[in-house]
Parts: sequence; C-alpha cells; structure tokens
Amino acid sequence: MPVTDPLLSAAKDNHHDAVDMANTWSHSDVGQLGGNEMPGNCMTMSGQRLLERARENVFFTDLNACNEFRNGDELAGSIAVDTLLIVGAQDKMTVAVSAHKVTANIPGSRVVNFSPCGHVMLSEQPNAVLDALSNIV
Repeated sequence: MPVTDPLLSAAKDNHHDAVDMANTWSHSDVGQLGGNEMPGNCMTMSGQRLLERARENVFFTDLNACNEFRNGDELAGSIAVDTLLIVGAQDKMTVAVSAHKVTANIPGSRVVNFSPCGHVMLSEQPNAVLDALSNIV
C-alpha cells in the first residue's frame, strides 16, 4: 500500500501539509463540496481536526506502516473467512482498482462499492456503511 513521498515526508516532519494532503485526497469531490448527511457539519474540517489531534509521529507511523507493507496479495489469499470489502469509488488514498485487486485474491469475498465516496466512507456514506455491515449475515 504505497504512500506518496510528499505525504510521507510531511508526516515524518510533523508538518501540517500532511494533514492537508491526506484530508484532501481522502474525500470525493462531493465530500469536499459539502453534502454531509448531518447539516452544518463539514466533512473536510472534521477530518482535519481529527488528524490534528493525533500525537506527534502517530500519523507518520501509520502511513509508514502502510508504505512498508509487503506480500498483500499472498496474505489476502490465505484469508479463510467470509470477507466484506467496502470500496470508495473516488478514493485517492487506496484507489478502487487496487482494492479490487485485493478482493480478487480473497476467496469468497464480497465487495460493496460506494459512489460518490472517497477514503473516509464513514464520513461521506455513514448510513451506507452501516447498511453494508448490517447485511453481512
């Protein structure tokens, strides 16, 4: 799960640019313009405030773990339980094409695609996420 060098570098330096990049790339165009199911709440500002509250180096540690992750396809093939993958069609952090490659390697997996939706699907599509999780059995 590669992380772009500018984002990783900014996070390592605890620079606010990391928050800005991740927050921008984590929302679909619709999510950046508004469209929150809870009137008066701004998805991008909520995401920004959450990332700003993280302790120093936590965001970098998370992003670096993603960047250093290896053998995902092989590990996905070893999953032996029913698996639900929820994919945001406009996700720029984990693009849908990459997510679908993972699902192809998980035997018996089921995929739910949300559009418009980016990486922060719990902000952009909270009810759809709940519905998808409620229909697991």
